[in-house]
Amino acid sequence: MTQASTDPVLDSLLTNVERLDLSTLNQFPGNPRIGNVEEIAKSLKNNGQFAPIIVQKSTRYILAGNHTTQAADSLGWTHLDGIVIDVKDQEAKRIVAADNRTGQLGSYNDYLLAELLQDVAEGDHGLDGTGYDEGFLDDLLDRVEPELPATDDTADDGGHVISDGPSGAHYAETEEQESTRGARVAGERSLAAQGLAEMVMVMNVEAKSQLLLDVEGLRDHLGDQPTGPLIHASVRIAKIVLEAAHHNSPPLEWDKILGQAAVRPGEPVE
Repeated sequence: MTQASTDPVLDSLLTNVERLDLSTLNQFPGNPRIGNVEEIAKSLKNNGQFAPIIVQKSTRYILAGNHTTQAADSLGWTHLDGIVIDVKDQEAKRIVAADNRTGQLGSYNDYLLAELLQDVAEGDHGLDGTGYDEGFLDDLLDRVEPELPATDDTADDGGHVISDGPSGAHYAETEEQESTRGARVAGERSLAAQGLAEMVMVMNVEAKSQLLLDVEGLRDHLGDQPTGPLIHASVRIAKIVLEAAHHNSPPLEWDKILGQAAVRPGEPVE
């Protein structure tokens, strides 16, 4: 028998979960969130529903789970488990805003994520229905494996493992993947010798896609050069333009901006 929670609000929610007919529910009007219905449908198909949707009593608007409902409908489901709450319209909007935003504010421990996904990948269904795929896991392992805690391998001054041998990871590593990882480690050594360092940027998927498009656009103005120097150059240029605007300076000519930023199109920023 499940022991009751000491939280009266939680107890109320748990006892108010009910089976909801999807035909009686309404999508929240003006919901700004653009969800990946296809991936959610894969999750429902592989994992079932593991969280209730939230519905406003007076309007039958879905406050949390709009895309889950769309995914369920695409699978031919007619019902979902949900909680109907009696809230005013303004409070309903706050719930929608909070539900959309709070999930974006977290981040990941890449080492723990890699360990979790390796374990999941070894299961009967692999990574199906998780929103991840083997390509993502391979890239993740490439990032974290050179920095696993040192054991019998030789570690550099920063405590990072430098090893050209097999990783020993639970996730199967092909010869090609091993070769790629070895080349990456060698590249890191080369970067360190040149006084260079790698920087990881964390952002949501939509922002990443837009950034990649913007970077390609920057190459039209600054020449074909590596992404890191290109972004560095654009930040310096943006700083010059913003400072000029802040001080109401006369419009700057492009060549003058490049000169102040010490940027020559096609040449990496030092």
